[in-house]
Amino acid sequence: MILKYSIAAAVLFGAIVLALRWHSSADSAGTNVVIAERVLKTVASEDYEAFIAQADKSVRKMRVEHFRSLAERHAPRLRSGYDLVPLDDRWRGKVRVSRWKLVFRDGSPDAVLTLGVRDGKVATFAIY
Repeated sequence: MILKYSIAAAVLFGAIVLALRWHSSADSAGTNVVIAERVLKTVASEDYEAFIAQADKSVRKMRVEHFRSLAERHAPRLRSGYDLVPLDDRWRGKVRVSRWKLVFRDGSPDAVLTLGVRDGKVATFAIY
């Protein structure tokens, strides 16, 4: 009898964990899009302070020279407009990593945006 209730409790616990994981995944994916848009705006406006304000400790280490180099390459194309096309989204430890294809409206070559978010802060960021 105890074994029967133990198995039922374990199954119920597993179902709850899966439901919470699924729910938080959907929320995280939507959050990553919002954060990606904010970060791309800081690059387009070449605003280092606004970029760093959204970053966790690992991304805050980015030197202003590296940010300026990134902004010089991508800001004009970002200002002309772009569309984010989702490529993939996965967990790497505690970081939700999302990749998007950046389709620039000025006709310039597309790029890939990789964004990792941990606790609402940018943990990884790259445009290729």
